Amino acid sequence: MLKLDKYVLVEALNDTVIIPKESSVHGFWKWGDKNTLVAMEESDGYQGDWIGLKTLDAQKKIDKLSFVGDHIRFSNDFWNDKLLPYLN
Repeated sequence: MLKLDKYVLVEALNDTVIIPKESSVHGFWKWGDKNTLVAMEESDGYQGDWIGLKTLDAQKKIDKLSFVGDHIRFSNDFWNDKLLPYLN
């Protein structure tokens, strides 16, 4: 992970495939509690830098994007304006 130039996380705000939808951006339920969500930055894995997310974030190498819609059902405009530039 630490060799990445950029790590782009995309969350579909109305996702019905990924549950919880926040897991698409490394969030998840609190251990043993499916009513409380823990954001990536608050997770043990992030805090302990288990896979390098904290380091990448400190280096400004993580970009979080979101769109209103279901799983990978983003618009052509979102693709063209937000995602395609990363592929240069």
